[in-house]
Amino acid sequence: MDGVEVVSNPEEPAHPPVTYDMKELWRLSSEAANGFLVFGLISDVEVDSLGNVYLLDTLLMTIHVLSPAGEYLRSISQEGEGPGDLRSANDLFIDSEGNALVAEYAASRLSRFSPEAIPLGTWEPARVDSALVRPYGVRLVPGGLALECRSLRPRGDRATLRYFCGLFNQDGSLQKKLFERKIELDRAKGIEFREAEAERVWCWTTDDRGGVYLAPEYSEYRILCFDNRGVLQRIIERKHRRVQRTAEEIEEELAILTAEHQAFPNASCSVESYRRAVVNLLARDDGCLWVRTAEGWAPGESGIALIVDEFQADGIFERQVKLQGRIDAREDLIRIHGDLCFRMTSSLGSYVSALSAGTDSSEHRPAGGAPEVICYQLELVR
Repeated sequence: MDGVEVVSNPEEPAHPPVTYDMKELWRLSSEAANGFLVFGLISDVEVDSLGNVYLLDTLLMTIHVLSPAGEYLRSISQEGEGPGDLRSANDLFIDSEGNALVAEYAASRLSRFSPEAIPLGTWEPARVDSALVRPYGVRLVPGGLALECRSLRPRGDRATLRYFCGLFNQDGSLQKKLFERKIELDRAKGIEFREAEAERVWCWTTDDRGGVYLAPEYSEYRILCFDNRGVLQRIIERKHRRVQRTAEEIEEELAILTAEHQAFPNASCSVESYRRAVVNLLARDDGCLWVRTAEGWAPGESGIALIVDEFQADGIFERQVKLQGRIDAREDLIRIHGDLCFRMTSSLGSYVSALSAGTDSSEHRPAGGAPEVICYQLELVR
């Protein structure tokens, strides 16, 4: 692209890897925290400036707040239609004042709460391309918000489905689209959702300056780096190897994709035979970018739970970071904040159950037992 720096990295990093030990600090089990706290599906974890931990429960539509030591403090909001209630809970962001911002896809809005769980009102994005905008993800940036969204514009038997990430002004208007995936649907011809071509723009993050990083392509190791005005500054690429899925993974991913698109009657779905190249982005406070990949997701190296690629601010593939410990790569959800690593056990099982069951939380209990949230300190191994 004209005027955009493209940093093409080899498969191997510039320097040897570093290793961090995952030292357990605390764990919290569903129903064990205070005798009644139940986890439905913990889909996100955020940490405020005081070290308090916020767990977003997408299934039960609430936020559990824990102390830095993992002690239960309170819960924010619940499912409902009244003031301060949530109609869905898809993503969570904690601002510098400790206020919680929740993306509500079903309600096409964001809901805001104080650290004391007091409702502070809602915010709605304006229509884009004449269609209602439904937010999946949210981050605050200077002067506005960065959102990951979906819109659907029906026209008889046809419709235009858009997944996009963009910058929005405080008044709700769209400032700029950063990336869009547009799908034309025609019921008369049949609707097919192919995994690589019909996925959300879900792999993204922001840094503390409001820069946005996107990895929108399923098959490519390519990261788009925008400044806080939405100007594309750099593209980071890295040679990589495709990681094949097992037959069991293919079957399970197809069932998930089909359930996720059940709102489109008679639609057919297909999945790829290999895993997504980039699966998570994390902009670190030191200016580095940590990238989780299909290769590092389940490395197969004894004693190593995850391998993360580390890029410097200039886009150079500096090294790999190895996290020493044990996780279930398929089942567990991992979130890293600074030198803390959070592990949500049985996450995939909870999600699959939620797609196929009712709203009673007892019906969503995964076969592996009560879900747990485990917090680890990342300690550099010397």
